[in-house]
Amino acid sequence: MLQPGRSAIWRGRCARYLWRNPAEHEAIRSNEDLRDRHRGQRCFILGNGPSLLDDDLSSLAGEVVFTVNNLLASEIGAPAPTYHVISDRRFLSMDSDSPTDRWMIDRLAGVVSTSPAGDARPPTTFVPSSEIGRLEGFAADRVRDVRYFCNPYYFSDYYRLSADLTRAIPRFSSVVQHAILIAVFLGFDEIYLLGCDTTNIVANVQTALKESVDSSYAYDVSPEVDDWLRAQHLKRNMERCAESFLEVLVAFRFVSDFCRRKGITLVNCSSKTVVDSIARASLRDVA
Repeated sequence: MLQPGRSAIWRGRCARYLWRNPAEHEAIRSNEDLRDRHRGQRCFILGNGPSLLDDDLSSLAGEVVFTVNNLLASEIGAPAPTYHVISDRRFLSMDSDSPTDRWMIDRLAGVVSTSPAGDARPPTTFVPSSEIGRLEGFAADRVRDVRYFCNPYYFSDYYRLSADLTRAIPRFSSVVQHAILIAVFLGFDEIYLLGCDTTNIVANVQTALKESVDSSYAYDVSPEVDDWLRAQHLKRNMERCAESFLEVLVAFRFVSDFCRRKGITLVNCSSKTVVDSIARASLRDVA
């Protein structure tokens, strides 16, 4: 149940944050030209889950596709994305002098830039406004269009959800949830999720046990990725990982209710998923 008093506190905190960080405020105000750009259209948001491999993603040719974090569409047979979303600040706070980070930086630069053959237009990429300039530093002149969303405070059940990218939005523990709000702001009225398995807690356990996380992702996990994930895991304990997983499940319910109230169709087409608060369908039914 939304608590109006606490919701007002949330809005006040966000307003003060933007007042104290004028560069971020200016960056998100420029999103106005994106509002309702895709009104009445549909889109597909691809998570990182291994269930992506269960579908023929070439059927998405001609569709508006979102990818997230370090997912490279060409590795899973998906068409080049129109939009890419990075919400995990760990991808944007890497050290180029670290061999482990350097490998991930090079991969991320490839994800958000043109292909070596130059046959794919780089996606418009959304990153947190607190990280202004960092992606450009990694990808140099290969990134086409970087946009920002401001998410200074973690989601709580007393927040009034908003999909206005010219203002602050909640910080979610799932990049897919950020992508959904971005899609709503862009005007899509049908949003379909793929690879939204939401089994990240399994990857956390595998990493803690020093096992490979290869089975938890759609792409092949190289030893370099394993090393990078293990280094990230050491930055927080399993208790925080478990709390984060619960936050993801709760937030999906709120995001689903938010879309329903706005008359937006939100469907999880992942062949396998633990999210039970979003309507289900198969890709064959909608593609």
